[in-house]
Amino acid sequence: MIVEPRELGSMIIFGSPGTGKTHFIGTSVVDERLMPCLFLDLEGGTLCIKSKCVYCSDASDILSESSEVYSSSVATSKLVVYKPKSFAETSNIIRSLARKDFLRNFYKCVVVDSLSELNYLLLRETISERGKDPDSAPEIADYGRSGAKLRTFLKDLRDISQLSLATCLAKIETDTFGRNYTCSSLVGQLGVQVTGIVDAVAYMDIKLKDKEVVRTFTASQTPGLKAKDRTEGCTLSKVFENPTITEILNTANYAERQTTQLKPKTTNSNTAN
Repeated sequence: MIVEPRELGSMIIFGSPGTGKTHFIGTSVVDERLMPCLFLDLEGGTLCIKSKCVYCSDASDILSESSEVYSSSVATSKLVVYKPKSFAETSNIIRSLARKDFLRNFYKCVVVDSLSELNYLLLRETISERGKDPDSAPEIADYGRSGAKLRTFLKDLRDISQLSLATCLAKIETDTFGRNYTCSSLVGQLGVQVTGIVDAVAYMDIKLKDKEVVRTFTASQTPGLKAKDRTEGCTLSKVFENPTITEILNTANYAERQTTQLKPKTTNSNTAN
């Protein structure tokens, strides 16, 4: 059986605080290929894009088909934002996106902001599973267990039918030759190994150009930068300045994902009368 080739389906954007990762993802609201979009806000950092968001207070607001979110048109024009309270809850939401038809057919894009905070929550939960205070110092085994769970989560996120976008902080590590390199700040070697899991790992930074602050984006791997570009022709390996998600997807020849959109529920006027 001949199947369609896989298009860009998953991307991690990493960088230091303040480099514009959340702002970059917020530009998705003007791209019909990505709306409706579910935004899992683990950091509580959506203030810079709050006008583009509708906020949900409980997981049932997004997991129940009878939710108010799906009975109006608001979700088609704004990011549907929910702040998960734990790694377990975040993982359950991602798996629900794969299991529940109405979720799979409604959302076109899913955002996790950020993997760094999710990593922190997971480590605390892993320590608690040993019967210890989650604020106590982690043991080496805790890093190993949390790393294995996070790897599984990243694969689940990669494999959902929606385009998945995740942000992450950056860290500087040293290789066996004493050379420094920048990678995503995931636990242990996962910061580098994630380039073999998702379709693209891009680095965002800021620079001064003609006395103006410019945000940059690149998925080009160098000895000093652990990034990844699996698009055909490595279309994301150049340096983009002040990018939008639309520019990136157009460059990668991203086609709109086909979904069967849920229509807002309406009240029959005859019945109401």
